[in-house]
Formats: sequence, C-alpha cells, structure tokens
Amino acid sequence: MRSKLLKSFLVVVIFWWVATALYWSVADPMKNLHSLQQISHLASYVGIRIDTPVQANVLDALRIQIQVLKLWTLPLFGLTVLATLIGVGAIWHRAMKSHQARVERVAPAEDYRGVSVSLGPLPLPQVPFSKTVTLRSTNESLKALSDEERVLLQDVLGFFAGNPDAFAGENRQAGTLLPTTLALVNKALLSRNNPGLAAIAAAAGELGKITAWKQDEDGWRRVKNESREAARILAALPNWYSMPATERTALLFAVKYKGKPGLMPEIGKDPNVYRLARSLMDAETQTSQTVIEEARAKVYEQRDPETELLECFERELALLPFQSPGLPKNIPAVGWKKNGRAYLLENRLADSLLPKLPLEVRTAFVQGTRDKSARITPMTAAFLRIFAAKGWLVVENGKDKVAATEALWVIGAGKLDFSRVIILDLPPDLQEKLPAKDSYYEVVVKRPQFQSAVAAQSAVSKDDLMGGMLRPKSTAPKAPDAPAQQGKEVSTGDSLPS
Repeated sequence: MRSKLLKSFLVVVIFWWVATALYWSVADPMKNLHSLQQISHLASYVGIRIDTPVQANVLDALRIQIQVLKLWTLPLFGLTVLATLIGVGAIWHRAMKSHQARVERVAPAEDYRGVSVSLGPLPLPQVPFSKTVTLRSTNESLKALSDEERVLLQDVLGFFAGNPDAFAGENRQAGTLLPTTLALVNKALLSRNNPGLAAIAAAAGELGKITAWKQDEDGWRRVKNESREAARILAALPNWYSMPATERTALLFAVKYKGKPGLMPEIGKDPNVYRLARSLMDAETQTSQTVIEEARAKVYEQRDPETELLECFERELALLPFQSPGLPKNIPAVGWKKNGRAYLLENRLADSLLPKLPLEVRTAFVQGTRDKSARITPMTAAFLRIFAAKGWLVVENGKDKVAATEALWVIGAGKLDFSRVIILDLPPDLQEKLPAKDSYYEVVVKRPQFQSAVAAQSAVSKDDLMGGMLRPKSTAPKAPDAPAQQGKEVSTGDSLPS
C-alpha cells in the first residue's frame, strides 16, 4: 500500500515538473526573465549576487530557463532529497529501536530451578525487602546447625530485620515482630529433635505477617492468607531449594499447614516427609505456647491483668451496647438486661473490652496455639474467675449446675438461640450503669453450654447395643420375668428367662 502511494506521488511530481518545463519553454521570454530576477532578489538576502540581463528575447529564452533551473529547481530538489533522507533515517531508527525492544521482550529468560520458557521472561516470585543478618550468638545450640540450616535461618531472619515496622501480631506492640521471632528461634533451638529445622520453621511461620497484613486508617487488616504467604516467601529462597528434598518439603509443609495438619497432602510413598513435618509442627506449637506463657507470666509479675480487667469492666459497663430501646440497628449488642440480670455474649464482651486495656496487659490474654483447642479462651477464663470471686457469676439455673470455670449458658432471646453467654447478678451500684429499660425480648435460659440435656437424661442399654439402635433407657421398674411357655416363639425383643 505504501509503495503504491509513493509511486503515484513521484509520477505526479514528475508530470507536473515536465508540464511546467514545457510551459516555460513556450512562455514569454520576459516571464522567464522575471522569474530569474525574483531568484536573484532572494539570493541577495544570503549574500549571493546573480547577474541578470535587463532584456530577454527568443534567443536568450533557453539560456534563462537553464539558469533558473540551475539556481532554483536543483537546490530545491536537493533540499527535498535531504529532508527525505532525514525523515527516512528517523523512521528507520525508531523502527529499529522498537524491533530491538520487542526482541528483548520476547527473548527467552534464564532457567529458574530447571524451568524455562521459549517466549518472553519467566515470572519470578516476589519477596519483601531483606537485610543481611549474621548469627553471632553464644548459644551452644547453634553448633548443632548444619551450614545449610544456618544460612537459611539467616536468610529468614533477614526479612524481619528489613521490615521492622511490619505487623507484629494481634494485641502486640508495633515493632516487636523481630524480638518475638528471635524468642521463638531461641526456644526452638532447645528442641530435642532437629533443632535447626525447628528453628527455621518457627521463624518462617511468622513471615506471613510481613505481606499478609496491611495498615490503613482503621488499623491493621489481613488481606492474604498468612500461612500461605509464609510458605511462598520461604520457597522463594535459593538456600531453601538447595536443601535435601525430604527436609525441604517437610519444612514447607510445616509452615504452609501450620495449625492445620489434617490438610497436609501425601507426597509419594515416603512417610518420612509426613513424619518430619508433623514433628516440626509439634515443636512449633510447643515453642509458641512456651513463649506466650512466658510473656504472660512476665505481665503477671509486673501487674495483675485480672485486676485491670475488672476495673475496665466496671468503667466501661455503662458504655456497653445492650439490646434495649434506643439502640441503633447497625450496632451489635453485647447482651441483654432482664429482671436485673445481665446476659453477656462472651465474644462481644471480649471484643469490646480488649481494646480498652493497656497493650502490655493484652499480652496476658493472647490466645496461644494450645489455647485454640480449649473450650474456654484465656480472656473468658479470666472473666469467669473475676466474676466468681466477686459472687456475681450465675452457676445454677433450676436443676442445672455448672462449675464456675465453665459457667457459659445457652439462652433463647425471642426466636433465636445464643450460645456462650455469661449470666451475672450485678450489685446495685453496677446495676445503675445498665440500661434503665429491659430488653425487648423475653430471655430464657435453656441449658449449660457444655452439658447436653439429651445426654444427661439418656443412657444406652444392652439391648440398644445388641440391636444397633440407640434408645433412651427406661427408668420404669422392670416387671418380673414370665417363664416362656413350651412351644411359644421368643422374639429378640422379649425378656429371656433367667
């Protein structure tokens, strides 16, 4: 298309040039002279002097035309050719630059762990900023680390050194991620089995806090899965990839499926990977729990967290949102007030009071890995101890009676049932801080949280076990056995004679 247009343009230019030359040839000689005089006048501006005749006739017409052609057409044609060359050169340079960029863009990249692509660059995993860290501890346990384990542990700790302001954990002070991780590493180095791998797993398990949490005007919020991010960052390290396959896979599984061993897949027929991964998970759980308990004990040495929790409860009781007339619909209620009693939802009470406590005190109520499997969280256990000591805790309702350490109830409010409710009989001075009016709905205590009414009233009989059907055991007195008559069939449901 472009070649045809250029050819047409050149044909048109040559045609008009020839037509103009013919027109000049048959034109009045004075007109050609006038053109030469105009060229001479323009040339005077650039310091060029051209002699022009005063008169022109038919005999001088050819000479004047050749002079006009030499002084105007040829230079103009030369400038046109020069401009064309400059334009073509600029276009060629731009085209070559674009071609080179495309060649570089589609050129195959270097191999990454045996993986390569034939077109374009190979996407590489992105990791957060890290600093160089060198282990110079006097801990004797470091001598048990191999060179590969030591280098990998240094690489993992380098991420924490490079991101000191990352999310440190719920109810923890900002900037304490590195000290907390070092405490985990020191405890993990005391493990009996595989102390080096246990230390790496303990440190790598905290890597997800760097990228999985983002801070905005409302505080820290999680945007990614923490365990998956930790495993992704660990797997991007070259020193992790250079480890033996069994240790490498077990270490990755211990980090990725932290707290969820049931989701860990099976790799081939080698059980060593699964055993080692479970061993590292158990060591990490023990290490984390030990660090939390030590931090909790340190808080108890400095102050009594339960005393501050009680003071916070008494101070904030008047501000807690109860389900009562005037409560806006978009505010979740902490509980109900009915006939002088306070019915408090365990989780919402903790969520309301925990931010009001000093940050150092919150450490005492941090839920450890072992606490997650318990029926009572540390903060709820503290609430129950405080309320029981004050004599406010309701542990008996009709025939149901529970221990103070598990005094959580299931209640019905309106058409809904609510579990894990703390029931309090508050003193008069604290009842004044409750809403003046009772809640809308009728509140009925149905049963204790950890005691099933069906299980309490039912038992399994021998006939149930033999017949394969579970039925409540009859509490009526057993009738005397009648002797079986001769010739009468005895079914399996009848009582056999003794």
